[in-house]
Amino acid sequence: MKEFLLTFLGTCAGALTAVFTAEWTARLRLRFAYDAGLRKARLLRYQKLWRELEPLAKYARLGPVTQEVLKTLTTRLREWYFRVGGMYLSSRSRDAYFHLQDACASLLERPEVAFANKPELDPDVFEALRKKGSTLRTAMAQDVLSREAPELASRAGETS
Repeated sequence: MKEFLLTFLGTCAGALTAVFTAEWTARLRLRFAYDAGLRKARLLRYQKLWRELEPLAKYARLGPVTQEVLKTLTTRLREWYFRVGGMYLSSRSRDAYFHLQDACASLLERPEVAFANKPELDPDVFEALRKKGSTLRTAMAQDVLSREAPELASRAGETS
């Protein structure tokens, strides 16, 4: 009877372990599939937002950031948010997006300060705004892991 009980308990423990392992593996697969799908969806949408941030480029800008350029930028950012990808932003990227939009709105509300009675943004004001755009781009790159080395890539210089 004792041997039967030990065999029965061992079988039950094995069955429970198998069920738990199967459940855990299934959940892990679903999580990986969800993460991969979300990353792919973000990448498609973030590419469009990235392009909209071109007026805030650090190097080889297309031209000065005028009040009209700033109005167009903030409008295009809003359109992207509601029509393309706002719901795909991570919390970090969403916060960076809103900080940039708040900064743009503040500058447009007080153009005499932002533009110092000139047609383009004051250089220091532009730099502060550019950094907010850079923070958003960095957050987006982190969301899609685009600045990470591929996990499966072979190491440079490594021989077989």
